[in-house]
Amino acid sequence: MAQPKLVRTGTGKVPRPGRLVGNPDGTISVEGMNQLNSYLQTFSDKFNVDGISLGDDVRNSQAGNLDAQRIEIKFTGPDEEREINHSLRRVPSGYLVVMQNSDGNLLATNLGGWGQDTIYLSTSSDAPAAESLWAILLF
Repeated sequence: MAQPKLVRTGTGKVPRPGRLVGNPDGTISVEGMNQLNSYLQTFSDKFNVDGISLGDDVRNSQAGNLDAQRIEIKFTGPDEEREINHSLRRVPSGYLVVMQNSDGNLLATNLGGWGQDTIYLSTSSDAPAAESLWAILLF
């Protein structure tokens, strides 16, 4: 299975500040202070006004301003284990189910096999025999 490419939409991202250059005597100019103040205001607004973002619900997109990825997975029945590819470039610490269209649960399996580009999940024994669609937020 091909590894999904992480779609970086920039949703919720804080822009990188411009270079702040000090005066020869080690002080900061009024222009530099205004630049720093503008950056800090933007940073504050992103978190205090806009809040923490979970992203724009695009498949495989970066989850807003979180170090996470949204992934959709199809299963065809109960007790089905799947190898799931991701693009976090680190071993994930967990996942949240953010959408499901059937009964049952999604279980973490083969935890020793979780890696920088792969995790393993399984549907529970009470999942339907028909195809089911799940979306997770992998973090």
